[in-house]
Amino acid sequence: MPANMPGPRTPAGAHTRARRTSGALLGLATIALFAACSRGTGISVSPSTATPTASPSATAAAAAQSARSIDFKSAAVAGPIIDHFKGGQIPPERIVYADLTGDRFDDAFVVVESGGTAGDLGAAVFSADEGGKPRLLGYIDRAGKVEVRLSGPVAGVIAVTQGSYAPADPQCCPSKLREIILQWDGKQFVVVTDQVIDNPRR
Repeated sequence: MPANMPGPRTPAGAHTRARRTSGALLGLATIALFAACSRGTGISVSPSTATPTASPSATAAAAAQSARSIDFKSAAVAGPIIDHFKGGQIPPERIVYADLTGDRFDDAFVVVESGGTAGDLGAAVFSADEGGKPRLLGYIDRAGKVEVRLSGPVAGVIAVTQGSYAPADPQCCPSKLREIILQWDGKQFVVVTDQVIDNPRR
């Protein structure tokens, strides 16, 4: 054929079809090779699974049942507590949130201070219902130093410490202390130990 004569023309679309065919064959070859390697090495391919997460509604329900949702600045909540102890005050720093009943939801331990030299008048313990409303679990009607113990030999208990005075003891410094430990029994807070110990500050 003379050099200046054009060669045979390729039909339109032939190049595209050739490229598609080559790509398909290459893809099949890759899959076959991968499958063969998998069989030879004991590797299996599994579809990925997403890690399950709590739904927003479940998270909201758990938050509602925590006593942290209770507003103790509200007169409707704090008023009856103060009335029960015939006075006193509830400092925000004396409200402790912890699971004291074993239901995996935080309860609120609310100490009522006398506001003077009388120390603590007692405490109230609250949980929250499913709607987040306060539910009174009980009052700790024992004055002295009232606290929750969340660490140490016995955790998650209420401790009340009172002075136990000998005849010659000054009012500020009793030689002995009466220590009362209370714990939830499934229905109420009950005394589990009541003992007199030496005052470590004397």
